[in-house]
Amino acid sequence: MTKDSAKPKVTIEKSILATLPWTSSSFGKHAEIDGVNPITGKWGTIATVNAIADVDAEDLASFMVDLVNGLAQTNQNMVNEQ
Repeated sequence: MTKDSAKPKVTIEKSILATLPWTSSSFGKHAEIDGVNPITGKWGTIATVNAIADVDAEDLASFMVDLVNGLAQTNQNMVNEQ
């Protein structure tokens, strides 16, 4: 058994779900998306979002957060129905 095979495998989906829910904060020309670090339990920045073309950074970050949180909720509802 190799050292790597002894580690439990965690899927990307489970890793991302552990950071939810996401929030966003605006700082003028950029916004930050924050989530919970599943190891420390503390909030941290997952991504920095910059404005593009005519889309404000705050609006873009909020849109991304709503998508991720909404998809996660839909996924959880589907799991609960099984």
